Amino acid sequence: MANFKKLINFPSKVDFRVIVLDVPDIENTVISFFAERFDLKVETPIAKKPSKNGTYYSLSVNVTVKDEKQMNEIYTELAKVKDVKYVL
Repeated sequence: MANFKKLINFPSKVDFRVIVLDVPDIENTVISFFAERFDLKVETPIAKKPSKNGTYYSLSVNVTVKDEKQMNEIYTELAKVKDVKYVL
């Protein structure tokens, strides 16, 4: 992973792009991940955009991370959540 300390002043708001399958309640699954795993509150409503074929959705999730370590952990752990395909 890149060294973000030179680019980002922490704590910082970060917009995570999460590519997910089109399954019921996926937004709540992602919100719960941030709340339960990292004690973070999603700061704005999640923006949800369907893929061209409707198989996937792109979720835009904004949270404030405390440091680079936490940000990297979110990328790693969120990618492991069921029905999450990619985290950008």
